[in-house]
Amino acid sequence: MKGLILLANGFEEAEAIITIDILRRAKLEVTLASVGLDLTVTSSHNIQVLADTRLSDVISEEYGFLIIPGGLKSVLTFHSSSLVSEIVEEFVLNQKIIGAICAGPTVLSRLGLLKGKKFTCFPGLDEYLKSGAYHPEKEVIVANNIITARAMAYTIEFALEIVKKISGKDEAKRIEKAITGMR
Repeated sequence: MKGLILLANGFEEAEAIITIDILRRAKLEVTLASVGLDLTVTSSHNIQVLADTRLSDVISEEYGFLIIPGGLKSVLTFHSSSLVSEIVEEFVLNQKIIGAICAGPTVLSRLGLLKGKKFTCFPGLDEYLKSGAYHPEKEVIVANNIITARAMAYTIEFALEIVKKISGKDEAKRIEKAITGMR
């Protein structure tokens, strides 16, 4: 299955890169899509990443899952992008898998896409939350096809839940054992 990860300047690099790493270990194809015009995207801690494509060039029907990393600056860019809104709404409408971490779930909430769903996100972002049943005490929540995580510290658990949803429990367990050095 192919997936798409949204990137904009100010993205939280650990949330994006660790998630990409774990998904690729599960043999999932992940495309990095820059929301801006430039393929070079600078993270919140000034690490430059070269995206594979621009979001404007993406054919969303080709993708089965979407990842929205945090980093408040990048997420505010997502909030103001009609293209991001269209793609996110399309993924929800087609019941595709969406993973959002840290400030990322606010994109879904602002669009009213978390109505009736439990979710978590980074504490203190209440001004960006418009819908859904917010559970700040939870690290990772799976609500049907939407997986949310509170913060960078839970990135590995978040990514493994995505693997579990797409590739099954055994594959998630295999990767967990490999990255923890357990046999």
